[in-house]
Parts: sequence; structure tokens; C-alpha cells
Amino acid sequence: DIIDKMNYSGYFLIVSDFIREAKRRGILVGPGRGSATGSIVAYLLEISDVDPLRYGLIFERMLNPERASPPDIDLDFPDDRREEIIEYVKEKYGRDHVAQVATFNTMGARAAIRDVGRVMNIPLDKVDTLAKAVPPGTSLQEACELVPELAEAQQEDTEIARMLGIAQRLEGLARHASVHAAAVVDFLGLKTLTACARAIEAIRQSQGVGLDLLTIPQDDPKTFELLCRGDTIGVFQLESEGMQTLLRKLQPDRFEHLIAAVALYRPGPMQHLDEFCEGRHGAAIEYLHPALEPILEETYGVITYQEQVMQIAVKLAGFSMPQAEIIMRAMAKKQLGKMQQMKPKFIQGCIDNGIGEGVAQEIYSRMESFSSYGFNKSHSTAYALVAYWTAYLKANYPSEFMAAHLSTVMDNSEDVGKYVNECRRMGLQVCGPTVNRSSAQFTARDGEVIFGLAAIKNLGVPTAQAIVAEREANGPYKGLGDLCRRLPGSKVPRTAIELLIKAGGLDEFGERNALLAGLDSLYAAGQKYQQDQITGQNSLFSEVSTEEMPMFEEQLPRVPEMPQAERLRLEKELLGLYVSSHPLIEKQEQLAQRTTAEIRELAEFGDGTPVIVGGIIGQTKHYITNSGAPMLFLTLEGLDKHLETVLFPSVYEKYRNKINEGGVVVVKGKVDRKGGRNDDGREVKLLCDWIKPLAEATPVSEQQRKQTEQGRLNGPMQFMGRKQPEPAPLDISAPVRTVFIELDATECGEQSLRRIKQVIEANRGQQPVVLKLTGGNGARQVELGEGYMVNCSEEFPIQIRRCPAVITLWEQEADR
Repeated sequence: DIIDKMNYSGYFLIVSDFIREAKRRGILVGPGRGSATGSIVAYLLEISDVDPLRYGLIFERMLNPERASPPDIDLDFPDDRREEIIEYVKEKYGRDHVAQVATFNTMGARAAIRDVGRVMNIPLDKVDTLAKAVPPGTSLQEACELVPELAEAQQEDTEIARMLGIAQRLEGLARHASVHAAAVVDFLGLKTLTACARAIEAIRQSQGVGLDLLTIPQDDPKTFELLCRGDTIGVFQLESEGMQTLLRKLQPDRFEHLIAAVALYRPGPMQHLDEFCEGRHGAAIEYLHPALEPILEETYGVITYQEQVMQIAVKLAGFSMPQAEIIMRAMAKKQLGKMQQMKPKFIQGCIDNGIGEGVAQEIYSRMESFSSYGFNKSHSTAYALVAYWTAYLKANYPSEFMAAHLSTVMDNSEDVGKYVNECRRMGLQVCGPTVNRSSAQFTARDGEVIFGLAAIKNLGVPTAQAIVAEREANGPYKGLGDLCRRLPGSKVPRTAIELLIKAGGLDEFGERNALLAGLDSLYAAGQKYQQDQITGQNSLFSEVSTEEMPMFEEQLPRVPEMPQAERLRLEKELLGLYVSSHPLIEKQEQLAQRTTAEIRELAEFGDGTPVIVGGIIGQTKHYITNSGAPMLFLTLEGLDKHLETVLFPSVYEKYRNKINEGGVVVVKGKVDRKGGRNDDGREVKLLCDWIKPLAEATPVSEQQRKQTEQGRLNGPMQFMGRKQPEPAPLDISAPVRTVFIELDATECGEQSLRRIKQVIEANRGQQPVVLKLTGGNGARQVELGEGYMVNCSEEFPIQIRRCPAVITLWEQEADR
């Protein structure tokens, strides 16, 4: 009746129509979004896939005849198929009835420098360095006055001065118009749905399993084990460090816990996380009035959702649902006038229902406090369902899910590095790009994750697709010359092949420097061959049979091999991470002596803990304080984790000459847990006291190590300080080979254990580890927990035998 009275019947039916069409085409549609999820009509029309009755969602949160503002229905589609449904709507309802909103992007200081530098043909690396030196939020003129690097470049180089002068005049102008990301009845493209859809297809192809995410069990043990461990990198809405910490505290065992987690982890309600978790684990819950218990029981006495505020107003004060929605919205938006108008009515309604005035006042005060940050349960439920889908896929089909997820972030090399490292932590083998195995996207094959060619920076999806299409049509490439002969320059230019070589995509055809040295001649010959084929003329290649081509192509120039440091630098630049090795591996012994903690451990330390960590200087960002002083944010990269490090003006001024991108450094500072990228109070940063190149750093003292350990949040040290996570149930049907590491007990000190721990954590896998200490007062064995299982590949034994005190190691099969 409400829908009909407010003239929304057509709206609901149109939305239902194109969602049904999307599903008919096999397009994965999000289960719901926003307040529309609270409508049983939306559920019955398949607009939403969340049953509002099951989860206590409220229709009036969406559509209220007493509220003037109209509702909307937000929809999530895979971002690679969103346009398909928009086109359907245009065809069915008329193109003149479908409008998308334009947005205008203005030219910022950095963009102006890059655009002008490109037009003036100034080397890209020089332009990029200057652009990065501009602090966020400052004008180019301000930056030139405050950043010494820019001022020096402007004074010493007339071409740079001219470039900066032109860029300064262009700054602030409209650069281009683009289409708004949503703004068609709110059609939203969600990469997570793209990843889910691709994972489901990969699972069907590789394992013959047809998954329907709407029918998967919501009590899957593997999924909840993953959630309780906080292994949620790549899981929708749950992957921040703070959310991982919350999940470990909460130990969710039902879907409703996920709904609450999504709602609670916001800047306001975070202050009640501990209260919620304590209630979940059995702490006594006190209610201001017995009538609140049925409303707040599911959230352990904590007002978590906007819908709960509405229910309190209805059940305790006798409000109608539309009135309750108005008071909730007034509180949430701090509309003081409306709140003052409705407070006496609320208090009187409570009194009329037998609730004392003092208790009613306190309840109203609590409602005011909570509703200012209370979350929409309808929205939280729908997003919790998507979170559960991704957690289920990661827990049950890890290689397919991670490959699909990586494919959605290929345009961001930093994200690629992050998720590849997560694959390695999970024990998945990651294969770098290879022209004869890779697809354009990331793929999963035999439990392996294979780099997508399109993930190579600046290669591009069309070029990657052209390389794969030719291989699939005419077989594997036999060498660099064969590849140049078969790929037309219009689709795969010389620069693309150079990128392939530098990224390691052609390693099977020869050493990288040799391939680069031979590229020009082989590419020219290949293009000539293609032209001759078109014109019908003979060529050098036309006289060579296909069988003879590999022998011909192996005659690459003899040049010195590419140094490992250069090879790794190029991998990091083009792929977002180091693939064939890591610059820090050979530095581990030095770093262990000169640091008191690893980057990966900092989440375990309390705010203000003094630590000394080591890593590689990654991205740097300049910033200007309100007083006009320059400071710096830099990314410190460890073996498998990054850390944002803050250099305040006085520290930056003192150590700015020690900061070189790509340099291995040691940093002393204090753990900062007060604020992070998401202002959630949980992301850990490091506030720098000093920074030194590794070569200048000296070994740390035992006193420094003790100061750091005293700040650890997890209590007593277990295997050198890391509290082992609760073990997950193992597959008892599968035999497993336990890795035994024999140590000389008389030589086994803190330094050797730290090194062994580092090697184990760099080789995560599924094999249990037992330390066997011999010598001294006899022998004893220590079985390490689930947090220290390894993959005993060829690399692991080599690395572990180099550790101090290690005598030998072996594998022994045993049933789990």
C-alpha cells in the first residue's frame, strides 16, 4: 500500500526487470545495498537476495510517507559487465530516458607537471621525480617555495624552470570531462563481484563444480576458521589490519556476527568493540530496562544499528515506524531542532508505558549517542553477505579466488604486490609472467597462480590479449624471433616486447640482457617477414622452416648477464613486486642483528613502543605542515609487508640525505596505533626518530630488544615473540611430511632463533615443523604450531641450513 500510495510501483518493477535480465544473462548481481534491502517487496521481486524477515530489517528505513526525501535502490554489478545492463535499459526504455552524469576533472599540480613534461619531451623519470616532490594539497607555486628539490631544479635547469612555469599557468583548469561512476539509477560497478564471477567460472572449468553463491552453506567450517584467524586479505570489507584484529577478538561463529562486524568497524562505534566482544564471549550484559533486551540481545547490549534506535522508539515510547524513522534520522544527522521537538514525546511515551522518567531520559541519551554513528543494518547485512561469499571462496578455492581477485587490481602494481605476497603467505606457488603459460588475466592452474600478461605495467590488456590469441591459435612461441615474426607491430609494438623481456616473460628463450641486445634485429626481421607475406615477396625467414626456427633464434648476442639488482629493480617496477628473488633475502642476517622487530610484527606492539625495523625505501610523499615546514611519508617495504613511516619536519630535515628510493635502511621509531589511512584507529604506522642506510647501522643492544619486547601486546614470547594463532582443523585423511630441524642447543641463541623464524615465515606452507635441540643437557623436541607450517621446497633447505646453530634437517611422513 505504501509503495502504491507513493507512486513507486513502476520504479520497483523497472528495477526488478533489469535485474532479472542480468541474472538471465549470467551476470552476478550484488545481493543488495542500502536501505532497500529492508523491503520484503524488493526481496520477492529479486531486487535483493537478503530475506529482511530473517534478519529483522525494516521497510520504513527505505520508504516513509512522512519523509519528503525519495528513496533510491543502489545496485552492484561486476564492473566488467555493468555497461551491458545499462545498454539493455537504454534499448528497452528509450535512450532519451537514460542519462549519465558528467564529471569534470581539474588539473592539479602533479598532473600539470606530467602533462607539460610529456609535451616538452622531458625524460619521464625526471618529470616523475619532480611531480612526486609536490606535497598533496599544495599549489605548484607553494611547492616550489617550500620543497628544496623543486627550487634547486628550477634554478639549475632552464628547461625545468620553463616546464614548471607553464604547468603553474595551467594548474586548476578543467582537464577533461568523464562519466560519473554510478549515476544511472545508481548502477554501481563492484570489482568484488567481478572477482567472484571469474572465480566461479575458473572453479567450474578446473574442478567441474558449479557454484551458486546464494545457496552455499552459511555455516561453512573452513570459512569461519579463516575469519577467526583474521586471514582476510582480499575479503570484501574485512581486509584492513584493524578488521583482522576485530575478527580475532570476536571469533565469529555465525553470519550475524559478520553483519555486526561490518557495522561496528566505523570511526564512531569502534569505541564499543571491546564491549561487544566481551558480551559475545559471555560477559554479563546489563540493560537499562527489561524491554531493551529483545531489541539489543543480538548485539550484546550495544546499540549497533539505526534500526535498533527505531525499534526502541516504537516499543518503549509507542512511536509509529514512520515517526521512529524520523527521530532516528534527526539524531543521525544531528538535527537539533527536530530532536528537541521529539524528545518530550519520547519521554512521555516511555512514561505512559510504565518506564520511569529518569530511565527514559537515560535511554534517550544513549540513543542520541549511538545513532550519531549507528549503521544501517539493511546495508550491513547485504555487504556482510558479499564478505561471506569472498571468504568462502578464499577458504575453499584459494588459488581460483586469488587469481580472480588479482585480475581485478592489475592496473595497480602496489595492489598486485600486496595480493601476490598474500598468495605466498597462504602457501600458493606464484609463477611470474611467461609468454607461453600466462593468459591476459591472472589464472589458477594445478594449485598455482600464474601472472597475467596484462599485469605488466604499461603493456596493456589489448596487447596481452593479442599475444595470447596468437599462441592459442598457432601454438607456443619457440623463441624471441618466432614471437617477433608472428605478432604484428600494430598490435604488439617493439616496446611491448621489451617490457616482456624486462619483466621476465621471455626468460625461457634466453638471458634478459641477451634478449634485449638481440631485440632490434629480430624485431625488424620479424616485421619484414610479415610485410613480405603481405606483398608475396621472399624473405630471410621464408627460407627457414618452422622446425629450423629455434636453432636460428638461439644465436643471440653474447653480452654480460643482467645483474641481479637490475633484474629485481625491473621486476619491482613492472610487476609491483620482486618475483625471481628479493633484495632483502641476502640482507637478512645483517638486518636481524640491527633491528628489534620485523615490519610484519608491528601490529603486535602497543602504541608508543620503541622499535628498530629494516626494509627498502619505497614510495615517498612530501607534505607541508600548517606552519609551512616540509615533512615526509615514506613506505618501508619488508619481505612481505609494507609500513607507512612518518618523518616530521625536524627528523626529515636531519635525515633527508639518507633517503634514496630503493635503498635498504634501518629505521628507529615509535609504533603509532592512533590513526591510519582509514582513520579507523587501528592501522599501524611508525613515527621515525632516525633513519640510516643498512651499511651505517650498528648491531642493537639487548636492552633495546627488551624495550621492544615489553611493548608486545600478546603476552609472553612464544617462538621468539609471535603468539601462535589457534590451530585450524586439518584434513586428517591426507598424509603429511613433517619437517624436522636439528639444532645445536649449545649454539642456539636468540639470534639463531630469529633467523630460523624469518626463513620459516618466508616459506609458508602446509608442512608442520619440529625443532629438535641436541647437545648440552640431552635432547628435546619443540613442535611449532599452525602459525609456522612451511613449504619444504628446494629453497627452504638451502636457506635453513645457513642459519646459525642448524645441524641438519629432514622430512618424515606421518598421519595427521
